[in-house]
Amino acid sequence: MNLDDLQKLDSGGMYAHARAFADQCERALTLFDPACLPAKDFRSVAFCGMGGSALAGEFVQELIEDSCPISCSVVRGLRLPQFVGPDALVVCSSYSGDTAETLRLMQQAVERGCTVVAVTSGGEMQRRASSQNLSLIQLPSGLPPRAAFGLLLVPLIQMAAGFGWLEMPDYKSISASLRKSIEAWSLESAGKQNLALDLATHLHDKSVLVLSVREVAVAYRWKTLLNENSKMKAFAGAIPESNHNELMAWGEKDEKDWRILFLSTATESAEETRFKEAFESQLTDGTIWHETSVAEGSPLQRRLGLSLLGDFVSIYCAAMRGIDPSDIGRIEASKRFTG
Repeated sequence: MNLDDLQKLDSGGMYAHARAFADQCERALTLFDPACLPAKDFRSVAFCGMGGSALAGEFVQELIEDSCPISCSVVRGLRLPQFVGPDALVVCSSYSGDTAETLRLMQQAVERGCTVVAVTSGGEMQRRASSQNLSLIQLPSGLPPRAAFGLLLVPLIQMAAGFGWLEMPDYKSISASLRKSIEAWSLESAGKQNLALDLATHLHDKSVLVLSVREVAVAYRWKTLLNENSKMKAFAGAIPESNHNELMAWGEKDEKDWRILFLSTATESAEETRFKEAFESQLTDGTIWHETSVAEGSPLQRRLGLSLLGDFVSIYCAAMRGIDPSDIGRIEASKRFTG
């Protein structure tokens, strides 16, 4: 596969968006204004959204789980949990601004007197935020939502750091690391070993289970990228939870049409590693297990690098399958069906 072959298939420029991820994250640093939030003590925070918009909240939830003194939840769906009330911060993210489920959650939060922050590039969410005098993080428009992950995530990271829920990231180091990874995983790096291409070669004609111990949000991001970009059957799971259920679906026969991919940032404890090894030990010889990790830098830096690898792998899988990674026709049809 070469760059010309990929670009002939890639009608919406998903490959170019992946290569611009470091630039996108740097641009996103200018989007959050701490003054948009009231000086208030919250008892809980809820990140509301669907798809990649919800994933940004899940990334933050994993990053702050050991340091945030208040409860943190991610809400996907149509109903805001009853425990989310006037003392809650509710962050509603929809890149398009027209995600019906998230708009419904935002309205419920307003009715309950929650402090609401809207994160969007426009649409109905922007109009409602303006008319109801809600805090608004205005994103640049014009990207496929799954390619706007940096825009959706970085302002939430800044918000969490501003509240003291995590340390302020070293964005200069993160940007340098992302640029190094982009160079290594791009097709332009001809003649060099390319981890993204190698993984795509193993995965593109298979169904994939993506597992992780600590980076479950990253595993789910990979699953969605393989679904949307590659049009592959892909699923995500967490260890040790998968040791109690998922494991029983493996080992009855030769799983030649499946691959298991374990994602790591090399931060697992000895106990967590034993659970991963216990899962692997019960697989049959015919089950092929791949492991990949990004092991340099802060927890955020490692997660961003591992997530970005998923972008490149899924785009290369699409090209190897002769599929346009930009097309999401069935998703758009589903949205029209539900209004």
